Amino acid sequence: MYEAKYQKYITKSNSRFSEPEEILAHARPLTNTFGKTASGIPLYYSSDETLYVDNEDNHTLVVGPTGCKKSRVTVFTTLATIINAGESAVVNDPKGEIYRKTVWLAKKKGAKITVLNFRKPLYSDSWNPLAEAYILHKLGKTDEAIQCVNDFVESVVEPAIQCTNDRYWGDTVKQFLTGVILTYMDSVPPEYFNITNIMQLCLEENSRYLKDILLNMDHTTTAAFGLHSVLDLEAEKTKSCVYSTLMAVMQPFTQNSGLMKMLSGDVVDFQSLSKKQSVIYLIYPDEKNNLSFLVNLFLTQCYETLVRTAFECEGDRLPLRVNFLLDEFSNLTPISNFDNRISEARSKNIRYFLFIQSFCQLKQKYKNNAETIISNCNNWICFSSTEMEFLEKISRICGNEVDYNGNEHPLLSPFDMQHFQKTDESVEVLIIKRGLYPFVTALPDYEYLSLFNNCKEESANVINSNTNAKYITFEEWIREMTFGKFRFPFPKNKAS
Repeated sequence: MYEAKYQKYITKSNSRFSEPEEILAHARPLTNTFGKTASGIPLYYSSDETLYVDNEDNHTLVVGPTGCKKSRVTVFTTLATIINAGESAVVNDPKGEIYRKTVWLAKKKGAKITVLNFRKPLYSDSWNPLAEAYILHKLGKTDEAIQCVNDFVESVVEPAIQCTNDRYWGDTVKQFLTGVILTYMDSVPPEYFNITNIMQLCLEENSRYLKDILLNMDHTTTAAFGLHSVLDLEAEKTKSCVYSTLMAVMQPFTQNSGLMKMLSGDVVDFQSLSKKQSVIYLIYPDEKNNLSFLVNLFLTQCYETLVRTAFECEGDRLPLRVNFLLDEFSNLTPISNFDNRISEARSKNIRYFLFIQSFCQLKQKYKNNAETIISNCNNWICFSSTEMEFLEKISRICGNEVDYNGNEHPLLSPFDMQHFQKTDESVEVLIIKRGLYPFVTALPDYEYLSLFNNCKEESANVINSNTNAKYITFEEWIREMTFGKFRFPFPKNKAS
C-alpha cells in the first residue's frame, strides 16, 4: 500500500532512492515470526499493513512544523512500540496529549507510571529535585552530591538572571543558596529535606541565627564557603539586595503552593527505569518558559543517575533499555552538555528521540552544538516544510542523479519536499538513515494501526501521592538541633 516513491526515475548515478528490500534489511517488524517484539521510530509501512521500525540503539531526529501530523504518525506510534516491547520511557509531553493517547497501553502492559504535571500540580505525582543529592551525600559521595546541588542551583538561578548585565548578584545568590542547601542536607532526616523547609533558611530575618550556626561549622566545607559569601557582608544594604535577589529567584516556588507541595515529596525512582518497565510523563505549560527549567533539571538528573547505574552493570550497559522521547525539544530551556550526552548515551543502552519544528529553531537554542546533536542522530525523519534553509540542506544531502538525457539534477528538490502528500490515513516523509540511501515513504496515522486497537484515551486524574514529606519552621529546626534530634551541620569537631 505504501511503497518508496520515485523509483521510476532512478538511473545509474551517484545517488538514488533505497529499494524496499534495502529498507526492510535495516528495519524490523513489530513482532517477528519468533514472537520477539521490536520498538523504535517507524520507518516503513508495507502493503500488507506491517509496520517496520528501527529497533537498534540509534538516536532519531524528527523535523516537522506545526500541523504536519508529526505527533500522529511518529510520536504516538514510537512510544506505543516502546511500551509494547516492555521498555522504559521518559516522555517530554508539554500539552499532556501523549499521555492521553498512550497511558492506556502502559497500564495494560503493567508498566509503572509516573506523571509529573507542572501544569496542574494537583494531578501530579511528587518529585523532590534535591532527593538525589541527599542520597549521594548519605552514601558518602560528597563530590557527586555537591554537583547535584550545583545543577539544581544553576537551573533555578540562571534563567532569572540571564538578562542582567551585573553578574555579581546572581553569582552570589548561587554560592549562598548552595551553602544553605548543603547545610540543611547535612542536618535533617530525609523527610524534612525539601524546598518548603529550605526556604526558611533563605529569609533575611533568620540570617543572624544562621550566622551563629556558621561560627561552629567546619569552615573548609563547601557549605560554609557558601554561607560566608553573604553572612560575612559588612554592608547591610548589599546583604539585603542579595536576599531580595534570592527571593526573586525563588518566586516560581513561593507563588505556587501546589508546586511547592509537589516538589517536597518524592516518589520518583530513576534507577527503577533500568530494572522494571516504567513510563514517566512530563507535562508542563509550554506557553510559558518559567517552569521549563524544572523539566530540564529532571531530564539531567534522570540521565546522570542512569549513567551512574550503567557503570555498576555488566558491560557498563543498563539491563533494560531506556528511551527519552523529547517532544518540542527545541522549545525546552537548552540542556547543558547535551551534545556530550547524546554522544555517549547509545553505549549505555539509552536512546533519544528528538522532535523539533525546524533546524533553525534548534540552532538558535544550541548554537554551535546543534550540528553535533544533529550528526549523532542516525535517523532523520523529515516532514514537508517551508523552511528553505532546511529544505536546501536536505536536498544537498540526498545528492544528485542523472536523468535519461544525461542531465544532472537533485534527487529530491526543495520543491518536491514542499509537496509531500498528507491524508487522513497517512503522511509522506523523507527518511535519511545512516547506511541507507534516502527514501520517501508514507507513514500511517496511529489510528490505522492494529497497535492502537481498543485505544482508550484518558485524561489526567487527581493523584494523592503518599509523599512522607514533613514540614517545620526555622525555629523548630534550631530547637531540634539543640535537643539532638537533628544533627548539627558540618561541625568543627567531627565527633560531635
